[in-house]
Amino acid sequence: MASTTPAPTPVTVTTEESSSLRINKLEGASNWKTWKVLVQDWLNEKDLDTIITSICPVISTSPPVGQDAIDKWDKQNRKVIATLRRNLQETVLTHVIACTTAKEVWDRLSGLYEITDIIELVSIRRLYFSHRMDESTKIEDHLKQMQEWHDKMRSIGTNYATNFDKAITLPSSLPPSWDIFVQTLQSDLNGLSTVGADQASIANSIECKIIAEGQRRQQSSVSNAMYAEKGKFKGKSKNSSGGNKNSSLSQNTKQDGKCNYCKKEGHWEKECRKKKERKRTKRTRRRTLRKWHLQAKKMEDCQHMFLWRLRNMWEQTG
Repeated sequence: MASTTPAPTPVTVTTEESSSLRINKLEGASNWKTWKVLVQDWLNEKDLDTIITSICPVISTSPPVGQDAIDKWDKQNRKVIATLRRNLQETVLTHVIACTTAKEVWDRLSGLYEITDIIELVSIRRLYFSHRMDESTKIEDHLKQMQEWHDKMRSIGTNYATNFDKAITLPSSLPPSWDIFVQTLQSDLNGLSTVGADQASIANSIECKIIAEGQRRQQSSVSNAMYAEKGKFKGKSKNSSGGNKNSSLSQNTKQDGKCNYCKKEGHWEKECRKKKERKRTKRTRRRTLRKWHLQAKKMEDCQHMFLWRLRNMWEQTG
């Protein structure tokens, strides 16, 4: 049995004003986002959030700043620095060990790990907006992947992935076989450009319709497969019942001579099964190619129309 590594135990930080504050130590870019949120919550709760954005005040008369204000700031600054340092791994602590203010510590950590978020954001946005669902992929798996990318971008910044982006990107990510269905979403997409539109509700409506269509297609494919299997079984039973008669008949009616097509003995060219099968295959292939050509042209026209409408919508929304 493979051994499992136990999860690190959160560090408990005790303060004078509260019983305890549980914060996992900052390890680096891997847990920077969650660590930052927890620390900011603690700072806001204790009215210390300005300490990481301000420097030590200077005595002045306008505005009035006295020694009491400086002493208060210094006490709060030391408290925040101590809390931050206690919640850093040693490898991270080395980067801020020489900092003398909480603002220096915070700015140094942000400079080290916020840039990692931006690099990750560029990669995720490229995947999110260019991804195209494969025909063989289940719609539930596709939507799950798109939602994961959407949530990751919002965790970096809520303005990096909006409901408008979701409503536009989900239909665009569907494969060509969905082009006719995408046309049915036109009314929802048009609603995005309406003043005061509830874009979150529109995005959810589009997602629900896509899920319903995916389930309908999945049920239809299962029914078609069952019908084809049933027809195949019937054909086998009929062939097996008359198999002995046909085999005996073919043995009795075997012709003398050699086929000019397949070069085998026992039949002539006009009765050659191989020749007939090849002709049948060619006819089927030609019909299939014509059908594919017509479908491809139809889907191409639909896709051009959809992209044209999307482009107009983007221009109208600015």
